[in-house]
Amino acid sequence: MEHTASRHGEPAVAVALAVAAALSFGLARERPAALLLGLLFSILAAASLRWSIGLASLLALAAGGVALRVNAIGLSSSDVLTVTAAAIQRVMSGGNPYSQGYAISEPPGAPFPYGPMALVWYLPFGEGAWRLELLVSTAIILLLAARGRPLGLALYAYLPFLVLTSTDGSNDTSAGLLLLAALVVGRRARAAGGFLLGLAASFKPLAAAWFPAFLIWGGLPGLIGMVSGVVLGWGPALVLWGITPVLDSVARSQALHRRSYFSMAWALESITHRGVDRDLFNLLRLPAGALAALATTPFARSHGGMVASGALVYLVTLYIGFWGTYAYLAALAPICCWYVDDLTWSGGQRLRWPTDPVGRLAARLDARWPIRGDPLAG
Repeated sequence: MEHTASRHGEPAVAVALAVAAALSFGLARERPAALLLGLLFSILAAASLRWSIGLASLLALAAGGVALRVNAIGLSSSDVLTVTAAAIQRVMSGGNPYSQGYAISEPPGAPFPYGPMALVWYLPFGEGAWRLELLVSTAIILLLAARGRPLGLALYAYLPFLVLTSTDGSNDTSAGLLLLAALVVGRRARAAGGFLLGLAASFKPLAAAWFPAFLIWGGLPGLIGMVSGVVLGWGPALVLWGITPVLDSVARSQALHRRSYFSMAWALESITHRGVDRDLFNLLRLPAGALAALATTPFARSHGGMVASGALVYLVTLYIGFWGTYAYLAALAPICCWYVDDLTWSGGQRLRWPTDPVGRLAARLDARWPIRGDPLAG
């Protein structure tokens, strides 16, 4: 998307700004400062139809998104990072972080059901692990802005649940960054992408939702990469602590929730005004995910099909059960926002920064690790 003909305006930028304005107005009820952003983006959206203000709009979108996240500090709604910090303390004292409940959770007794990479990832931050999530969310915003794709930036910066999950104590923002890195790197080097995907599953096991499709798309190099990442990420922990405590922690996490929430069971209870069988819905998760993986196998031979197949398996596995949370979507959001501009009428054209550092970097990467096929079909 060039900037030589200012009289033509920039419709794609106008749409992104309009989306950001609408989302900001929606945020204003809880975060009054967002009202000012909504007004600013409305003015910029109108101006972008007449003048070329794409780069200024990217700066405004990025700055506003970061400001909203800083403004949301203290709005904690998850104890995931609290439990993770307690698990890290247990490891540092020589104990096993798995197969036990932590009294510090809400309600008390929540286990640590995540991968050992989460312990390493948050170790430097201790009880302030939410700061890392804020930094990761900010980094994703800046990365989307640097790429010059306005719609993905607007969505990631201003979707209300993404503003909240950046500081609310959940770990899904970091999970999203790890998944995005694996899928983007995999387009250039399938073994390296598979390795990163294996590490992502060692952070949050549900990243394994992309394993079946990545195996079909990535072939033997992808398989070698995934196995290597899983062995490196999980191997030392399983040798040290055993697999039984890990499985016990996962089972405890499923049994902890007595009331359905943000799931198919939750929706059915709301519609029928009747309770559902918790154990039955929890048992449905894995078979439903496996069925989704099988059904999307024919589409997993392209990069876009692989990404979409994994996303569907992820959503089905997480939300068809008894309990879920909107925070799970934060792991999927960076992937969607990375590719969404490619699906619009702009055809994936980007706004170019002065001297085009992104284009020059892409050219160097293309020379060493070329991309085969278009962004979503190859």
